[in-house]
Amino acid sequence: MKSFPKWSAFLMVGALPLASFGFQMDPLIPGDQKKVMLDDYSYLDQLQILDEGQDIQTRALLETAKISSSQLKQWLAGRMKVVISEKTDIEKSVRIVSRAAFYQNGGLMPDIDAPVPTPTPKPTPANSASSPVRKPMVVMSNMGTGIYMYGKQNAKLLGLQTSDGKVLAIRTPRDGLVQIGEGLFHERLRVSPERVDLPANRLARLSTYFHEARHSDGNGKSLGFAHAMCPVGHAYQGYYACEKNLNGPYTVGAMVLKKLTEACADCSAKEKTTLQMIQADSLSRVLKTYRNKNGVTENAKVWNPAPEKVLYSI
Repeated sequence: MKSFPKWSAFLMVGALPLASFGFQMDPLIPGDQKKVMLDDYSYLDQLQILDEGQDIQTRALLETAKISSSQLKQWLAGRMKVVISEKTDIEKSVRIVSRAAFYQNGGLMPDIDAPVPTPTPKPTPANSASSPVRKPMVVMSNMGTGIYMYGKQNAKLLGLQTSDGKVLAIRTPRDGLVQIGEGLFHERLRVSPERVDLPANRLARLSTYFHEARHSDGNGKSLGFAHAMCPVGHAYQGYYACEKNLNGPYTVGAMVLKKLTEACADCSAKEKTTLQMIQADSLSRVLKTYRNKNGVTENAKVWNPAPEKVLYSI
């Protein structure tokens, strides 16, 4: 096989036994980070989420009959199952589980935009004339879907060797392997920098979890709901920070964050305004119209989120 590609550019993550919180945590993850993530997940139980008539769009988006804390936890836990540390070298940890595998929708892959040599710097508060540009930080990446895609391209069943030496076979994007980075907890990327455990900071992280969890969905052309390159004139032009569908990661993250923000009695008015800005930023990345590789204008659409899988391997 060729060297493992950097899938995280457009998929923007032995483990402990599976517990009631819904996902496994690799031993390499520091204890304080584990606690924050598990407390984030549990915090959903504290929110009185109202399921109102206007939530038809969100229910359809998440394919659920009701919007509630328990339903959101179930949706997330079904797509984000294994969390690994940023210290894990993905390229060096990928292993061949079976040398021949037959995939559902074999040969059908999503269309990925071609990279550009020199993308425009992302707009951040640090990127101004008076302050230096800071090194970008990894927040979270869905690596399981990337490994699944690479295995499908090579007709092999691949897996990831975890820190305990065991190999986790990736038979479907729903195996939910995500990698976290320092940006997930860094004060520079918090809604309120004072404490990592403030409710508003928990909501912002939860929206990231739901964003990455959506990358565990899709089949054929919709596999992984891959990010698209933002076009010229967009705030993030030249980066894989947009999407060409109406039910992808940015939409899921934004719509879930909207419901969480409405339910947050412990968030200040200022914090809610910031959370609403995060929602607006996410939705601005959804390209309602775009030019395909042939230069023809197309409208974004709702893609099939049903996950595909390895049919069998030998």
